[in-house]
Amino acid sequence: MDTVFIKGLKAASVIGCYDWERDIRQTLVIDLELKADFTRAAQTDALEYALDYAAISRRVIAVCDESRFSYSRRWRSTWQPSCWRSFLSAACG
Repeated sequence: MDTVFIKGLKAASVIGCYDWERDIRQTLVIDLELKADFTRAAQTDALEYALDYAAISRRVIAVCDESRFSYSRRWRSTWQPSCWRSFLSAACG
């Protein structure tokens, strides 16, 4: 099992339970740890089997941009493994 880290990704979102928090966009700093088997990418040296860091980063930023949550725990729960399946399917073959 391999681990890929994306650290310090910044995205803006509306998150908070107080009225003043619901009126502003806050910057979230996100660290991602993705575990998968990237043997195929390493063996073939083919980009189509590699993880697309840019696409994952864009997806996280887009979800943050569209989201409005009262609690950070609820925000974190939206990132289930199924969210990443489309990014990992080619890489993990």
